Amino acid sequence: MKRYPEPSRGELQAKIDAHDTIVKDCFEKLAATRSFYEQRAKIREAGKAEFDAARKRLNQKNDECRVLFEKRKSLTLQIKNLREADISARTSASSSGSREENALKGLKTVQDVDERIAQLEYEQQTVSLSMQEEKKLHFPDSVPQAHRP
Repeated sequence: MKRYPEPSRGELQAKIDAHDTIVKDCFEKLAATRSFYEQRAKIREAGKAEFDAARKRLNQKNDECRVLFEKRKSLTLQIKNLREADISARTSASSSGSREENALKGLKTVQDVDERIAQLEYEQQTVSLSMQEEKKLHFPDSVPQAHRP
């Protein structure tokens, strides 16, 4: 067996010291990283109650929005049904009611109806009508004698 010369203690100690400094630097970095994460965890724990309260408020607002959205959806459906019923009523209405429907056609709000009433009252007071037109206004259901069967 061949014997190798034993390295000197100085060379070995120099290599060990170099590795010790590397290990020491790694432990310092590890300690700094642990410290950073511990501080971050403390900050997170300190704000956790506030965060949980904010999350709870957010969930409550989302629930309220969901309820309001469902209400809106049901109201929209009711409006759609009423419009469909109105359209079907208009199409199935008899011709005797068509004059009233024509008078209210295109009026969507109470203000529009009030303005139309004011306009009709103004016309009634300022415009002269023939006797037949006046009778139609006062007695829309009556039919002239000549047209009766």
